[in-house]
Amino acid sequence: MPEGVATIAQLEGLGVRSSTAYHRCRPGGVWRRLLPGVVLLHGGPPSRRQRVRAALLYCGSASLVTGLAACQLRGIRTVRTPTVHVAVPAGRQVRSAAFIIVERTTRLPARMLAQGVPCTPPERAVLDAARRLGSLDAVRDLLADAVQGRHCTVAALRTEIDRGSRRGTAVARIVLAEISDGVRSVAEADARVLWRRTGLPPLAWNATVTDAHGRLIAVPDGWADDVAMAWKSTRMPSTCHLRHTGRPWIDIPG
Repeated sequence: MPEGVATIAQLEGLGVRSSTAYHRCRPGGVWRRLLPGVVLLHGGPPSRRQRVRAALLYCGSASLVTGLAACQLRGIRTVRTPTVHVAVPAGRQVRSAAFIIVERTTRLPARMLAQGVPCTPPERAVLDAARRLGSLDAVRDLLADAVQGRHCTVAALRTEIDRGSRRGTAVARIVLAEISDGVRSVAEADARVLWRRTGLPPLAWNATVTDAHGRLIAVPDGWADDVAMAWKSTRMPSTCHLRHTGRPWIDIPG
């Protein structure tokens, strides 16, 4: 059995009675029940791949992994979670259970493989994940890494977000607007907000700066062409504080 995960129906097809399978899944048994009708063929904790396999078996052959689980399979940096988010056809009668989130959709896309696992396209997976992240910075990190890592383009994200439901996309729309302006990290997004508060002329974000002969000088985070000023933004460490003077200071351990 692939990944050491099987359905009760598959085991019955191999001559293992369902009563025997469930008996082996009792506490302390040699197998483990992962989801209704799906068992792990050993008694230890399941790996990430085994959870994904179990989710697909539970949801059916037309199902696709999406959201954070699909992003992790593609190598997109994001929040680590044991949850497996699965998109299924709207008419399929299956419910969320244990570690899986089932999402019925009338816009089930063509499947794409990530590490051999059937997934939604990267732009769909990223936006499905973004809808369930509660933090603005987490969404910024996710979308920025997806674009910088060339998993998907800004245009593809924009097309996907316009085609889908607006439910839960407010934060993703804010971040997508930032990325469309050239912002590529949480630090740059924070810098953009800070710069706007100054009332100074807008910066060009991640602009390519060249000399008079067109030779590359740098690609700074922010560039003010009128005064030839480059801005490099970095996230402040957790040990950064403000004294009463308002000047930043940093505690460096050791």
